[in-house]
Amino acid sequence: MYLERYPVTPLELYAMIADVFTTRQIIGVQIKRVARLEWHLLSTRRIYLLIQFRGSVCFISSIPMGTGIFITWRYSAMPSKLLLIFFEVPIFGVLAERLLAPPTFYRTDVYLAFEESVRECVIEATRILTQRGVRALNDAERRPLLREFYQ
Repeated sequence: MYLERYPVTPLELYAMIADVFTTRQIIGVQIKRVARLEWHLLSTRRIYLLIQFRGSVCFISSIPMGTGIFITWRYSAMPSKLLLIFFEVPIFGVLAERLLAPPTFYRTDVYLAFEESVRECVIEATRILTQRGVRALNDAERRPLLREFYQ
């Protein structure tokens, strides 16, 4: 989501999101900041907020763009280290994925709940920032992805 005229640094936003997540008291959630290269070995590093929950992770990115800020979040599965080793072996990788971590309704529901909780924490963090003088999000900015269909 792009927030025009939003005078907040990425680190301030990350701190606010982490504070909101902490108040939710979700057992097993780990929150930390990680640095990743922008492009190649000589490029600068970007700071991301990493939220881990069970076998899934969410990377939240915040990039200043002119007078606004661009916020994205990406979800991924984070298998155990043993599974990562098995996944590297051509034949065993497919078998390990199917036999050791089959998809279940419960696991899918937990991941969907995790995704929704991350989204709500980002929205709640922006709501708290309005008390500090930052403008409130409009309806289009609060909607989920594909908001161009709602206009």
